[in-house]
Amino acid sequence: MLAEEERRMDAGMLGLGVQQPHEQLIALTDFMSKHLPAWRDRSDRTVATGEDKLTYSLCLSLDQAAQHSTTWCHFRFMHQGPTEADGRRRMDLNVHLIQSEVVFAGREHELEEPVLRIECKRLPTPGPLSERDIREYVYSAMNTGGGIQRFKIGAHGADNEFAAMIGYVQDKDCGHWLAVVNDWVRDLSTQGIAGWSKADCLSNVLESAASRTAVHASQHSRSNSSKAIQLRHLWVVM
Repeated sequence: MLAEEERRMDAGMLGLGVQQPHEQLIALTDFMSKHLPAWRDRSDRTVATGEDKLTYSLCLSLDQAAQHSTTWCHFRFMHQGPTEADGRRRMDLNVHLIQSEVVFAGREHELEEPVLRIECKRLPTPGPLSERDIREYVYSAMNTGGGIQRFKIGAHGADNEFAAMIGYVQDKDCGHWLAVVNDWVRDLSTQGIAGWSKADCLSNVLESAASRTAVHASQHSRSNSSKAIQLRHLWVVM
């Protein structure tokens, strides 16, 4: 009975009727975004500033929250899973279904195939900046380590049309970083960096002063694919 219910997830989890593109994936990122302040403010959370430790802690907390949710209990959050393009690369966070061949977001997913791939970045980029690009949330001129850049070139999510990024805001606020990130994108466009245009800018979806969180959206063309990728940006002021 349980297996049969899970196989009908696409029709039963998030409501009947015609659904907009990526509607279920957006609902999944909304669940994550709403949990960010609860995770940040947990009294039992180990204080950390490094990206890996923050993401590991967040992964555990999201997984616990999903297990206690009637809607998202069929999902598991996993830290540092391999990417599909290069087994040596690691995806900061992947969301998986607990059972294979379940229809979600319009198609079946195998057990080892994430339904959502997530890249995490700190704002601002930590030093020493002599070894890193300050624009690393977006792009890195030193390597292919830029967050949005990895999705644009297919290093992450090459087979996906929707993915997410989490921004750990460790200085100033979300409004400040939305302006800065979009300035970086516009600069890449005006400098003639291949593949970048003003269309890569983020748009504000929701910002909460009370919870110190924000959700932004962006869409990006990809040189290695005819299909663009849509990104959901979930930011939390630490």
